[in-house]
Amino acid sequence: MAFTRNFHRKLNFAFTQCHGILDDNSLRIHILSYNIEAKGMKNIREIADARKLDNASKITVKGLLELSELANERAAGKDGLLAIVVPDNPMFEKMAELYGYAIGDQKKETRSFRDPREALAWLGYEGNDIEKLLRFMRRHQV
Repeated sequence: MAFTRNFHRKLNFAFTQCHGILDDNSLRIHILSYNIEAKGMKNIREIADARKLDNASKITVKGLLELSELANERAAGKDGLLAIVVPDNPMFEKMAELYGYAIGDQKKETRSFRDPREALAWLGYEGNDIEKLLRFMRRHQV
């Protein structure tokens, strides 16, 4: 599993991409590295693009509980919003929902979407900022 992350600090935005097979350990590494990279930022509005995930069946309940504790102990960007862009697949939608529950104390709200533009609007961006962030996301697409 690989995560890539880019920040647009002027707009208080994080763009995370998830690729490959997701398991408990890769999520743990993701949370730890996110907290290091986002240190000092508050109320981050984030899109996690999970459309290139191949498989998330290796996530366990135990892993999600540990992740919840870890996320809440070390929460950078606390009280931010997280929009997870998922493929058209009920399993990935359910995993996004479970992830949102796991980090519930870290983020103000988490929601899944299929369209990045809708996700950006839900995050509170409008007009030119949406276009700017869509270009930013295309530029950093892996």
